[in-house]
Amino acid sequence: GLTPNQGLSKTLDRLRMYAKDYQISGLKLYTFDATPKKGWWFDDEKLAYPIWEECRKLGIKNIGCHKGIPFGQFYARYAHAEDFDAVADDFLDLNFIAYHSAWPYHAEIAALKSFKPQRKNLYCEVGSTFAATVSSRPLECAHVLGTLLRDLGPDYVLWGTDSLLWGNPQWQIDAFRKFQIPDELVEGYGYPKLTPEIKRKVLGENAARIWNINKQEAMQAKLGLRASALA
Repeated sequence: GLTPNQGLSKTLDRLRMYAKDYQISGLKLYTFDATPKKGWWFDDEKLAYPIWEECRKLGIKNIGCHKGIPFGQFYARYAHAEDFDAVADDFLDLNFIAYHSAWPYHAEIAALKSFKPQRKNLYCEVGSTFAATVSSRPLECAHVLGTLLRDLGPDYVLWGTDSLLWGNPQWQIDAFRKFQIPDELVEGYGYPKLTPEIKRKVLGENAARIWNINKQEAMQAKLGLRASALA
């Protein structure tokens, strides 16, 4: 819905409409589009920076973007995370979230934090990436999760399931709860072990923090829904 190549002023008007009419608290964007350029970059100072400046004014802090998985006719170059580099430094008060963890280019988003550990506004989300690898490519799954957790850090990896594509997400939740990174990879690559604490952070605590969700209130609301369902 926000495609600056099709007109920046229209894009900004649409953003304001979303904020006013739908009271959005964040964005999930695509840098692919159907224009002759086929896409745009987050660090384009003429096309993109006015969007982030407007987000500041509107109080929209969390900005996600499809990264990786260059499906269909989309150009792979727009699926890389390199455009997060400058924008993360230029808008320190905004959080930038790479959906799908930029897989199979996940090492790129991880490197943007591992070489600049002072960055506190780069995140990744594992929707579709975990689902696509945990069953058929478990070793790759271990490397992907290990790289993200080691380099971005356990506080910057967010859960996601893309359940519209994969169906009921419970199987992914169960698989993540059981999943472990093999000890030889922990020792050989310096990956962290998937402790219960790290799994709690990924499954919800990290998202609750950046979306200002009170954990205890959310848990009580969930218990209330369960009680209503059982009544």
